[in-house]
Amino acid sequence: DHIDEYLEHYRGKEIGYPGLYGRVHHHQFHFLLEGPFESPCKDGFYYGYLQFGCSPFGPEVVFKTPNGVFPVNAAVSLFVQDEPWDVSVDICQIFELINQYFTGELIHPSMSTMDSKVQSILAQTSSTVNTLFEECSIYFPHIDLSTKPDTTISISPSDTFDTSEVSESSESEEESMYPTTNSSGIHLSKLAEKDDTTLELLQSQLENAMVDSISKSCGVDKEDVIIPDVSIILDSINNVDGKLEIKLDCNFREYIYLQDNYWASKYVEEENSSEKIRESAKTILVSLLDDVYKLGMDNNISFVASVINLSKTCSSMRSIFGGTVYGVPINRESNVEILNLSDTNTSARSLLSLHRLYNLKALYIDNCEEIQNSGRKIFSLLTKKPVIPKLETLSVVGTSNALSHKWLNELAQSCPNLKEVYFTRRAGTKVMGWQDLVMMQTMRNPQLLPCGHIGDKESILRMLYCSLDRTSFEKGELISVNPLISHLFKSNLDTWNCEIVDAMRRPLSDITCYHVTCGSFYNQRTLSELWGIDSNQSISDIVKDLAQNCIVCGEPLSNGIRVVYSNSLEPDIEDQKFEQLTDISSYSSNCNN
Repeated sequence: DHIDEYLEHYRGKEIGYPGLYGRVHHHQFHFLLEGPFESPCKDGFYYGYLQFGCSPFGPEVVFKTPNGVFPVNAAVSLFVQDEPWDVSVDICQIFELINQYFTGELIHPSMSTMDSKVQSILAQTSSTVNTLFEECSIYFPHIDLSTKPDTTISISPSDTFDTSEVSESSESEEESMYPTTNSSGIHLSKLAEKDDTTLELLQSQLENAMVDSISKSCGVDKEDVIIPDVSIILDSINNVDGKLEIKLDCNFREYIYLQDNYWASKYVEEENSSEKIRESAKTILVSLLDDVYKLGMDNNISFVASVINLSKTCSSMRSIFGGTVYGVPINRESNVEILNLSDTNTSARSLLSLHRLYNLKALYIDNCEEIQNSGRKIFSLLTKKPVIPKLETLSVVGTSNALSHKWLNELAQSCPNLKEVYFTRRAGTKVMGWQDLVMMQTMRNPQLLPCGHIGDKESILRMLYCSLDRTSFEKGELISVNPLISHLFKSNLDTWNCEIVDAMRRPLSDITCYHVTCGSFYNQRTLSELWGIDSNQSISDIVKDLAQNCIVCGEPLSNGIRVVYSNSLEPDIEDQKFEQLTDISSYSSNCNN
């Protein structure tokens, strides 16, 4: 009875609190509240209601409009006390208390607020979200909910309205492919349309979820957390079985919490420290991806980690397997399309699990020491099982010194959709893509002459001069060339061929640079894109002034950089085409492997 008496006092009367519309209905006080000026919510206009009679400790507030401070569709007790509520507290004092939570003057023990950026974005979208609530338009029929009204003067509109249309449901849904909004205020139809503001809101929530996850996994204060680059792939937002699916690009390259030196101090004196470091990396990644997937489930979105880059970390392939969200196992690996494990601790045996990544289209396992050191038979593991039917790109640069033509034959049979392979040749084998113009065969021992041309050692030592410009040389002036990246590829004519490519995996230009230290090439375009070097300069002048470090080996380019005229190579690579990878052994004559 005292609740009825209390609410009757406000029925049909002006409330007198700035920025507030109010309406009494049964034991609820429905409101539209303007966000306080001194907070990130200042541009917001929030719909909700006070629920009386459910708790002896006073009214509970339920917000319908997402705001980043109060949870949505959840009853929050405003009065944290053990004594019964004092009915002498009026409505204005209650909303003064609510505003103190908005401004941060008070912190509720059971609430976790979002950061100010998210609160600001939610405030800007609040008026649009309010139009989705049928009961809001019924309680406040005279207010244009699509825009924020002038609430400088608070009024309580007349009580003559029809509540029979008010749904018992706390939230209505638009007749569309997706629910209109979720608990975080994301309008899914707008998200499907790639609305910029909605995408920005979702990206902010992703970042918040990662901060919380890393803070718990690594024991780092939230304000000190460095988050990885996990972003939405815009072209991937699709309807899958009536649910919004969004693919994520998860770039953990050189991520600080996945580095050996981050964990070294923790395990420096422990046995099997490398294994413990690897397991710590797995724990962090699995927890992080689980929390991201959980955010999606909470918001009626299906997140898919479609691109995962773990390069230059202490992680391994095991980090992408498994996962649990709300007690339900997640087969995350089955959705991965691009996986980069270059320069990681991935072991040879882990390749036996690749068949579980049945949607994988591109795999990069460059410079994996554990694989390389395991012996020549390692690559046979890739072909022991029906590998990955959708695999199109395989990169084993720096890991592939032991691969053979026989292995490529087997790989072609196990991966029917394979279109390209990046690899490093084994010393002494033919350099597919380079032909000696004198011997008219593929080079085996390419040498860089002082003039910048390249020739096979056997032929040029017979002449002691360059066959192209007739420049003589001394034997000691020759530099052995071992290209770091060879590219086997399938052309549009469905035939295979091979070429040498530079550090950014572009075909060599007529004039390029060769870094003797690691065998990588740099085209002029690559130099320009990497370091802003003037592309109008001659490449000879560029080489003289290079002060940068090689992106492959990290050594200074000023040491061992040479100008190369690649027009001394095969003028027409189509002359060397072959129909199947199984024909690779006959790529040129005079070849034994």
